[in-house]
Amino acid sequence: MTNRSSSHQHCLVGKKFPKSKLRKRHNKSLATVRREERREDQNKRIEVARAAL
Repeated sequence: MTNRSSSHQHCLVGKKFPKSKLRKRHNKSLATVRREERREDQNKRIEVARAAL
């Protein structure tokens, strides 16, 4: 077994604790915020383009 194992196999490689999910959760929440901001920005651009027509 290699050291690059999935989170379900962590105990087979001799690691004491499971991989931390805190960082992953934090990154996911940041990505969600960024995604929402991008959608809002796109909607504004679309409205401006429609108004210009």
